[in-house]
Amino acid sequence: MGLHIAELIVSLEGEQTKFTFKSPKPFEDKDDEDWDENDIENNILTKLIGKEQFVPNFEFSECGVDKLEINFFDYKDEEYEVEVDKYSSIIKKKEL
Repeated sequence: MGLHIAELIVSLEGEQTKFTFKSPKPFEDKDDEDWDENDIENNILTKLIGKEQFVPNFEFSECGVDKLEINFFDYKDEEYEVEVDKYSSIIKKKEL
């Protein structure tokens, strides 16, 4: 029911650490009015953000992860900024 990671790859690129994971749950960024029950159950976005989900737990980490710049890339290579707080958010970066 929660975040299911089927494969995880960790790589170091200079001063950056990159975590690449695959999940059987799809990631789809949608506006609130477009969500349905299937999305709430199966869209990995609901497992990443929201109270007591994966990303908000960074805020309570003692290793300072919440102070890092965190970016999320979907399978289409779309980039999202991750805001770490009690509920957290993933916001699509606008192209310049």
